[in-house]
Amino acid sequence: MDFNTIREFLIADTGLTALVGNNVFLFDRPEKCDCEDYITYSPKEMQSIGGGVRAYQLDMRVVSKNKLKLLAVKDRLIDLLDCHNRATNIKDNDAHIRKIRLINGGGIAKADNGDYYAFLYFYVII
Repeated sequence: MDFNTIREFLIADTGLTALVGNNVFLFDRPEKCDCEDYITYSPKEMQSIGGGVRAYQLDMRVVSKNKLKLLAVKDRLIDLLDCHNRATNIKDNDAHIRKIRLINGGGIAKADNGDYYAFLYFYVII
């Protein structure tokens, strides 16, 4: 699966783009990008369930200098991605996310530079 598909799905949501714009990045924020509010995500392969089915842990990190905006972005991500009881429409030409659910809301931390970080972990079956 092309994990940029998740980015495309997220930035297509007007509620999320109102909060972070197009600042959703696979793995890390580019050094040239000077943005205060953004999301990074990284997939980690966990297992092959059998056949063509694979499981991943999707680690998401929300970064903001504003605590209230950070919480709003975190809640919107959960609304969009915690699909444990319904089918998803996240797919590319080769694969389809069958299930995705929140497994841990990891907490919030503050960095020395004043940025706040929220961590979310999702279990993804493709």
